Amino acid sequence: MTQSFFNKFNGNPFLRIICTDYLDLEPFIETEITSFLKSHLLQTIESITPFSWHQIIRGDNGTGKTSHLLFLGKIIRERHSPDLIDDYIRGIEDTFKSPFHLLIHLVERLNESIPNQISNTISMSEFQKEIKKILKERRYFFLIDMPDSLNKKNLDDFLNTLEYLIGIPNISIIIALNIAHFEKSFAYSEILKKFNTDINLRSFTLEETKNLITERLNTVSPEPNGLYPFTEDAIKIIHKVSFGNPRLIITKCDKLFSSAFFKNIKIIDYEFAENVLQKTHVADTLNQKIPDPTVRKTLSDVYFILKNEMSGSASTQKQFVNKVKEVGLCKNHITILKKINKLVELKVILKETDPEDGRSFIYRCIV
Repeated sequence: MTQSFFNKFNGNPFLRIICTDYLDLEPFIETEITSFLKSHLLQTIESITPFSWHQIIRGDNGTGKTSHLLFLGKIIRERHSPDLIDDYIRGIEDTFKSPFHLLIHLVERLNESIPNQISNTISMSEFQKEIKKILKERRYFFLIDMPDSLNKKNLDDFLNTLEYLIGIPNISIIIALNIAHFEKSFAYSEILKKFNTDINLRSFTLEETKNLITERLNTVSPEPNGLYPFTEDAIKIIHKVSFGNPRLIITKCDKLFSSAFFKNIKIIDYEFAENVLQKTHVADTLNQKIPDPTVRKTLSDVYFILKNEMSGSASTQKQFVNKVKEVGLCKNHITILKKINKLVELKVILKETDPEDGRSFIYRCIV
């Protein structure tokens, strides 16, 4: 890349870092949801009387669940008050194994002495009595980041132990979890119904995508420079391919920024973005989601039949299936349909209702 372009940035602003602190995350774009959470957190902190706030944050992978928890923790720590404790927890298997384990965790976190004659079978009334005693006037915020891989026993233990915390003044619980865990929780327990509110993180709009990219660029640029080196049209294809998913936006920008650097490209325009993303989007998605290399290869072949043999779109399901048969990739109608639907599920291709008859489907490549 030319020296002038290289000097514009002190590194790749889209290179993801393993985050141990909020500052290591992508710049946080304050959406309506962010403002809502911030407002309720401050209301809880500033309440004169004992007050608890129980909140569920749910969403798909990459929509910013962890980012929101760390954002709230950052606000709490910035108050510099010993009476405000933020406790970010991801390993719930140990902390929420039982009410007894949770009590020990709280005692250690608050630097208090372990109560005498506390058994593994502590009752709810005993648990709550001890917590109130050691908590005193302090306000404790559990920021619980539910891991994606969680078996039924872990989830049962967590929900059962959570029941002991609900109703204790000055203890607030904010849980971030994926949609699957949220739905399973209601099958196992009624506890989540006792939470004040739950919100579902949505995809970023095109404007929010622009803001995210701009802020990220500014982290390594000596001076603000808008969306440079991305054009407005390039941002549109990034938004389209990522479906507005914040993590995928960063990932796609990383691909484009790195490719531009090594190919001495000064401006990342629509044509360059499309060429790079159509080569990497399918492979990246399949490599991440499909562990079996044989299945991965077959799905990739089906995609490229639509891309290359059908110019990126099929006007009907039958047309798509017949083309796959014609190429000789697979002869079984049902098997082909399963592969097509898997590509739709992975968001490698789009399946849209035909606006003319409202019954058949149109299939399109994302890029």
